Amino acid sequence: MELSMQLQQKQTLNRRQQQSVEILQMNALALSDYAKEAAEENPLLEWEEAAEPAQHHGAYGATCAVPEVRTEGESLRSFLLFQINTKKMPEGHKAVLRFLAESTAESGYLEADAIAVMREKFPMQEKTAARILSEFQQLEPAGVGARDLRECLCIQLKRKGASPLACRLAEVHLEEIAKNRLSYLAKTERVTMAEILAALEEIRECNPKPGSGFAGERPVEYILPDILVEQKNGVLTVSVNGASVPRLSVNYSYKALLQEQADAEAEHYLAEKQKQAEWMLECIRRRESTLRQVAEIIIKRQRMFFTEQKGAL
Repeated sequence: MELSMQLQQKQTLNRRQQQSVEILQMNALALSDYAKEAAEENPLLEWEEAAEPAQHHGAYGATCAVPEVRTEGESLRSFLLFQINTKKMPEGHKAVLRFLAESTAESGYLEADAIAVMREKFPMQEKTAARILSEFQQLEPAGVGARDLRECLCIQLKRKGASPLACRLAEVHLEEIAKNRLSYLAKTERVTMAEILAALEEIRECNPKPGSGFAGERPVEYILPDILVEQKNGVLTVSVNGASVPRLSVNYSYKALLQEQADAEAEHYLAEKQKQAEWMLECIRRRESTLRQVAEIIIKRQRMFFTEQKGAL
């Protein structure tokens, strides 16, 4: 029994050490994406959208940055048109699908009157329009072509073979989910709180804006620095760029709400999620501290390099 516990503790420690190392090696943008995904998977983690990143066009000076550049690539519409054009089907059929692609917003949702306009432009019966829409919604990314959030989630859940409970919650109970009426959902669906939490986690894995991973119609390029070096009165100071640190927090009040009618299984689930959330925040704090210490050592050893470049900006 004691050996089993030691092995389990060692495995947990190794997983935590791996996560700590992975977070330490991430640049600011990768960490932001990682934190957002973690918040979507963990109901106790809250992720706040950061402000538009500051842009630093110079290399040195009053404010010196260690930057990471991200250039967005292909637009969603281009990706949809590529898929349509490579399909083996009559050109007239492709033309209808292309129209739907052109009627898709950057978020991945169809424009409000897209189907009505499609039926005017390409006269067809209602059931034919429904079939073509269904075919369009089978394109990547999953959820594209939906007309509202409910349809978007249902498309994604069905495609990945989610549980019937998750599909039903997304289709029927979105308002209750938004209000955190979990006890009501468990009672209405006649399931345990643990089953509700598991189904909600399946829903959180879906992307409410399937087009968000693509560029807009014009590529966007920006630089987000991890470290800022400032010179004030001849003194160089180092700070971690606040915009590069994910705005994460643990929602303890939400945990208390979920625990009100939780069974033993749900209690264990919540305890694990709290440990995961707290450890991730600790890893991010360690990364921030390590970045600052490394930058301070660089400044100390390369002081002349920075002070002589103060006119670069």
